Amino acid sequence: MTKVSFYVLQDPEADRLLFACRLVEKIYSRGQPVFVATPDPDSVDDRLWTFAQGSFVPHERYTGNNADEAPVLVGAGDPPQTPRQVLLNLNPGVPDFFSSFDRCVEIVGGDPATRSAARERYRYYRDRGYALESHDIT
Repeated sequence: MTKVSFYVLQDPEADRLLFACRLVEKIYSRGQPVFVATPDPDSVDDRLWTFAQGSFVPHERYTGNNADEAPVLVGAGDPPQTPRQVLLNLNPGVPDFFSSFDRCVEIVGGDPATRSAARERYRYYRDRGYALESHDIT
């Protein structure tokens, strides 16, 4: 069963996308393939190139038509055919395919709208019996 992890950014001014890039880098460094599900793949793609000087996270945009061999894929639609261990969900809702991953990671920003959407996702996972964990990030 998929393990679901919530990372809660306590600072309302925290940069959710920057934290996502740092987390992707950490997951990648552990040798775990990642799919980043996002409504804005261009922003994530650009940020992965620039979020930290000297950092390199090999990634590519996943469109469904290209090979999915990079360790980190970023896409807005269906997940890649090649199995991935980790799903990083930056969407406001729960992706239909989340249970095909070993782990689903959710990042909760400090603004009220993002927190409200995250609470709904938390309830969704909890009500279906998924193992949940939460990490407060200060």
